[in-house]
Amino acid sequence: MKNIFLIALNTVKEIKRHKILYALGAVVIFIMLAGLVLGPLSLSEQTRLSINFAFTSCHIGLILISIYFASTLISHEIEKKTAITLFVKPISRLQFIVGKFFGLSFILLMALCFLTVFVLVVHFIYKHSIGPILFMAMWGIFLEALILLTVAFFFSSFTSSFLVLVYSGLIFIIGHSASGIIFFVNKMEGDYFFKVIVSIATYLLPNFEKVNWRAHALYHNSLVEGELLFSSLYSFSWIICLLVITSILFERKQIA
Repeated sequence: MKNIFLIALNTVKEIKRHKILYALGAVVIFIMLAGLVLGPLSLSEQTRLSINFAFTSCHIGLILISIYFASTLISHEIEKKTAITLFVKPISRLQFIVGKFFGLSFILLMALCFLTVFVLVVHFIYKHSIGPILFMAMWGIFLEALILLTVAFFFSSFTSSFLVLVYSGLIFIIGHSASGIIFFVNKMEGDYFFKVIVSIATYLLPNFEKVNWRAHALYHNSLVEGELLFSSLYSFSWIICLLVITSILFERKQIA
């Protein structure tokens, strides 16, 4: 446990030195401010537009942080041969992966808290009521970022950082379009086998709409009883499975 904590701590320190983290933060704040500026242009919908901009900027910010750093940290450790020196010490590859995950998760959690403050400010500006559903929506964004973090770790165990970005981006798009893809494929006239393959592939990938509660927060819709618990368990199941698979693949990876 001590080794995992040290790797996580080192990961946090390493990420804090990256200027890209602060650049992403600046972009997110800019999108929020753009929502405040553009809100009045939408007449009666200015409150919803500005709040939607706030949620969207948080969503984009956390996703970019998770995918970017997950795709670069492990590959850079391997390319710079620093991982070899770690494995010479009594540190297993499983501890290395889990430590990196906890370190990045802490960064995401801090970013979430920081961005939640700005979302609350936007709510106060427009006097939009604040309830538990707002924090559930932010929790859903955090869960999605954690899943994408482990997805990027999984791809990092056997491919380059550029392809990790591409593959993780595709998983992100498919994860939000799963129901639409299935509906479109079922309406198509063609090979039945192709439809089955596409449907199975969509079901085998994480469905991010299960943790998308931003519309609920925007329109004050309450969650169905048990949905929060089920979706959280669904997310953590994906996270644990991907971490286990990544650790197995990383154990077999030749690092010279």
